[in-house]
Amino acid sequence: MLPQMNRSGRFGAKGDTVNTTHKIKAATATLTVGFLLVLAFAATAQAANGNSQAVRARAEATNRFYQLGVYDPQVLRGQAMNRVYHLGAYSLTGAAAQRAVERRSQAINRFYHTGSNAVASTSNPFDWGDAGIGVGGMVGLIILAGGLTVLVRRRTTDRPSFPSTT
Repeated sequence: MLPQMNRSGRFGAKGDTVNTTHKIKAATATLTVGFLLVLAFAATAQAANGNSQAVRARAEATNRFYQLGVYDPQVLRGQAMNRVYHLGAYSLTGAAAQRAVERRSQAINRFYHTGSNAVASTSNPFDWGDAGIGVGGMVGLIILAGGLTVLVRRRTTDRPSFPSTT
């Protein structure tokens, strides 16, 4: 049911407007107090933002517990394997062996024409002549099928559709 208009041209009682104004004022006051409290706590938090040893220790313990960062078992296992097999940062060979591997890789690339020594072929394996023949054949088959369809339909419609009485 819709609200009825009173004599003053308003919907509802005159006190409803006062009540709504009071609610708006209360909400504004609540939001203002909340905003001021947020500002006060933010300033306090910034003042006490020193990285103490206890905070760092707690963060490391949390990372270890949830297996984050360097405490991930896969990362630790990978580092241990690198150490055992002398890979990565634990490599015993050094820069000379790395240069030798690079030179060997470059020679292999030159021999097999890969990498920056790759030879790009400009010929296209797609033959447009063959494609034209195929398209022409398909158009011919479509025309033949259409003609046969028309021929069959005309032959079936030449007969009378009603039974003879003889």
